[in-house]
Amino acid sequence: TAVDFLHRSGTTTLLASLVTASREDLLRGMETLRLLADEGLIAGIHAEGPFLSHARCG
Repeated sequence: TAVDFLHRSGTTTLLASLVTASREDLLRGMETLRLLADEGLIAGIHAEGPFLSHARCG
């Protein structure tokens, strides 16, 4: 996986990002990344998209 490659290449801290997508895709991505965060493989999740802030939806 990308996480494995980056860790083998010397990356010490990894913050995964999700870009604008449908609500369903964002939730699916968050769940996948949450599992990696729970295992300590990533430091956290950065998300952007129209579903995060009604005031800044586009």
